[in-house]
Amino acid sequence: MVSGEISFLKTGDLYVQLITKEEFDSGKDAGFGIIVVVGPEDIRKGRAPFSFTGVPKNTYGIRCFQDMNGTGKMEKGMFGPKEPWGTYRPARPIFRSPRFDEISFEVNRDIKDIKIELK
Repeated sequence: MVSGEISFLKTGDLYVQLITKEEFDSGKDAGFGIIVVVGPEDIRKGRAPFSFTGVPKNTYGIRCFQDMNGTGKMEKGMFGPKEPWGTYRPARPIFRSPRFDEISFEVNRDIKDIKIELK
């Protein structure tokens, strides 16, 4: 199991992907992806839990965004994402996207204390 909590400031469902290096490099959707429906209580608290079960041992990264306009896709502009986003092991380099090695971690046991902050 890989689980934790996402903190956010806006309104909209959270799209969370547990991704391998191959999925990250290819831009394909992850084999493990969930949508966390943000309810009124989550909005009041400014955070929501997430969980992936049945995760095989491997090296993964987690990426997440908040779908503020309901399209189901992260909206991007000329200078990057237009919607709040974040990763586990927060990496927000200036003028480029994070690399996989900056957000990756080894899953060889249950991990239950992940914190992701969307900005």
